[in-house]
Parts: sequence; structure tokens; C-alpha cells
Amino acid sequence: MGIARSGLRLKRWTAEEDRLLGTAPDDEVAKQLGRTRVAITARRCALGIASANAKAPVLSADENLHAAAPDPEVVKELKPIEVPRAGLSQEDEERFKLLHGPYYPPRTERGKFLVCEWRGTVKVGGYSDALIPWPYAFRTGYRSLILCGDLVRAVKLESEQAVAHHWKVSSTTVGKWRSILGVAAKPAWSSAMPAR
Repeated sequence: MGIARSGLRLKRWTAEEDRLLGTAPDDEVAKQLGRTRVAITARRCALGIASANAKAPVLSADENLHAAAPDPEVVKELKPIEVPRAGLSQEDEERFKLLHGPYYPPRTERGKFLVCEWRGTVKVGGYSDALIPWPYAFRTGYRSLILCGDLVRAVKLESEQAVAHHWKVSSTTVGKWRSILGVAAKPAWSSAMPAR
């Protein structure tokens, strides 16, 4: 249509900007740098920089490693999860199948703290009632799963539908997690099926 191509380019990260990550909540850093909150969080997570999003005790590396370790008792109970569950059609069994598991929740309890890749150090409110029970934090009236441990691995490796099904969250939430962790979108399950 004779319209000139926009000269807009993605702004490269500088060393000065990287040094600001984690020094204040992501929202504040985003305002300082003129970037989006998602961009700040994704960059911080990619560099392995701890979040300052929540006012809570800073966990040492050993404390964080211990807190994210799978609970042996829960591990015993969750082993059958890898088997296709009754009541699902064969098509759904394939869509919801976890290919890189098993995945186990971290050992924690209500009132303890865990490091969330999204929101920083947060207080555990309890466990969800999903197929794979997962610790959650209360966020202004609603429960928010803590993005940590094996859930991070699943978000990076599994299909959006499989994660949404086993952790009992929406596909939109999984999409946000992918964006935060800098994970490229995977093709839809149906498009990966061979033509008939």
C-alpha cells in the first residue's frame, strides 16, 4: 500500500539496566527503564536474579534448595499420575500427557516461604487440589500458584494444555508463565498431529 516500514526495533538491554534488575519490585524497575513489567520479569528470570517483588525474608541458597525439594510422602502418592486417568477420551489422554515427568510438589507448609519466579519470596497459603497438588500464595483475595521447582520445569518442557490440566489453571495463566520464563510458544497439539 506504499506505507513505509516502521523503524521500530527491540531495545537492547544494557549492563546498566541489568544492574537495576532485582533492586526494586519489577513494576518500579519497569517505570524507571520505560519497559513493560513482563519484559523486566522475563529478563530478571533469564539472568537468575532474585526478585524484590514481595516483602519477605530473603532465603539463602541452601534454604531455597531445601524448600523446593520434593516431599518423599507426596512422591509416593503422585506416582500414578503419569498413567492416563480414567474418564478421559483417547484424544484427551494424548493432549494432557506429560512427556518429561514425573513432577513433584516442593516440601513446604502453610506459613513457610518459597521463592516464586514471578513474584519473588512469597508466603505459602496451602496446597491446591489439582491432580498435582501445588503450593499457592494468597494474592488480594485469590490463590496464585507459586512458580517454582518442578512447575518451572514443566512450563518449559510440556504443552500448555498438559500443564493447565495437571496444575488446574487456565491456558492464559500458563501463557503468562511461559512469557515470564522467556519460553517460546509451542505449537498447538492439534497442529502436531499427523494428517489423516
